[in-house]
Amino acid sequence: MPLYQYAIASGHDQTNLDNIETVMTHAPIADRIPLGSVKRRTLDQRTHYNGTVTILWRWAAMSRADLNTLLSYMTGVDSGSAPVTICTPNNRDEYRVYNAYMTNPQPQSDWTRAAGGHGAVEPLAVEFVILDQLYGFLLQENGYELLLEDGSSLLLE
Repeated sequence: MPLYQYAIASGHDQTNLDNIETVMTHAPIADRIPLGSVKRRTLDQRTHYNGTVTILWRWAAMSRADLNTLLSYMTGVDSGSAPVTICTPNNRDEYRVYNAYMTNPQPQSDWTRAAGGHGAVEPLAVEFVILDQLYGFLLQENGYELLLEDGSSLLLE
């Protein structure tokens, strides 16, 4: 059974996401979803965040097979980015599902071949540009609580 809720699917607005630990050897270490890339204070002294929201999924090392599996979620691997739906922690460490663009990780800048690693790569960083939140999950004692856009929730056992 997977330890984490990191998940991914090709395309936007997907509901059937693959848990990363069921298709790859290890789950990533991820940043929390930031509030926005531009922070500003208005005259009423409130702080507002705007701009592009990006997140990195990182692995210390991974097999070439796992890298190919991850890249299979990009429709058109030769492109710079592709639409995906991901489940990742938000800025409060609560897992939420987002539409995003997955940036194609490039050799030398995002990963290198491991010395003597028989095709292994290290370290790997994959950037996702977040577009919008679809829904979220909370881990409960008797299953997962699915948080819907309208504020309601369902218990998944």
